[in-house]
Amino acid sequence: KVGAIPEMIVDGRNGFLISDNEDVKGILEKVLNNQINLVKLSKAAKETYIARFTPELMVRRILEMVNE
Repeated sequence: KVGAIPEMIVDGRNGFLISDNEDVKGILEKVLNNQINLVKLSKAAKETYIARFTPELMVRRILEMVNE
């Protein structure tokens, strides 16, 4: 939960927001016990990237801010 990361991650949907080692341990245990679908998680992460963070989108947003 640092910087802009919480703006990019929907916890449990396209990644995980962690505060400490206990959070990491809990997530890893769920992965090892097949309680987290990594394929679904990675697809959601890719969809988020394509929708919000491709280089083209980022350049366009920067240019929009500069031109305001």
